[in-house]
Amino acid sequence: MVAKPVCNRCQGGTFGVLGYSPRSDIVLLFSDLVSRADADIHLPAAALAIARLRYPDLDLGLYLEEIAGIGREACLMISRRPESDPIAALNLLLFEEQGFDGDRDNYYDPRNSFLNDVLERRRGIPITLALIYMDVGHAAGVETCGVGFPGHFLVCHSATGRYIDVYNRGRLLDRAAFLDLLRRQGVGPEGWRDDFLRPVGNAQVLARMLNNLRRHYAQQADEGALAMLGSMLEALDLAREPGVVSMIH
Repeated sequence: MVAKPVCNRCQGGTFGVLGYSPRSDIVLLFSDLVSRADADIHLPAAALAIARLRYPDLDLGLYLEEIAGIGREACLMISRRPESDPIAALNLLLFEEQGFDGDRDNYYDPRNSFLNDVLERRRGIPITLALIYMDVGHAAGVETCGVGFPGHFLVCHSATGRYIDVYNRGRLLDRAAFLDLLRRQGVGPEGWRDDFLRPVGNAQVLARMLNNLRRHYAQQADEGALAMLGSMLEALDLAREPGVVSMIH
């Protein structure tokens, strides 16, 4: 399936030198969404709040309904074939029918970290694609969790312990594949640690997304964007147990 064309549901904002003024209500919205038990954080809503950094007038409800609609499709697909592999069904729906895929042409494009852009373009990086995968799976009764593998976020199917590379259209990973991913990060087999496959909570997912964006805007020397991202990280840290956010890399 060809990637969906970008529509005009949102207008991009600018930062820094073009005079963008950070809006405190964006941080307040994000803070409200993360100020709850980790399991109760609604990841798509919080991720869309992050996207208001670039799209201040973004309609969160519009995109939340789109994800919910995909979730309803997944639920229907899996309920019709209860004997089938639910991971295969999710992969078919998301990567074949819906057309999601990793953005291999412009991996570091900041749009890959903004959930509305990922939904519009059907392209993203591992962590944003994982967020969609996990939420759609949850809607269909397929429980998964995020795995903060170094440099390449993964998804684990809770019931079977299978690891899924959503950046590569749901490819299932074995130890050889893990070592290959590490090698691409410049780490040899001797650097392997079992905690690379440890599940991460919702707050850690959001912190990793924020840090991805912070690296981008640091390269752009965009002080306005960096200030907003710093405020969001502080809000996230205040809502969590001490030290959780600082562990993200």
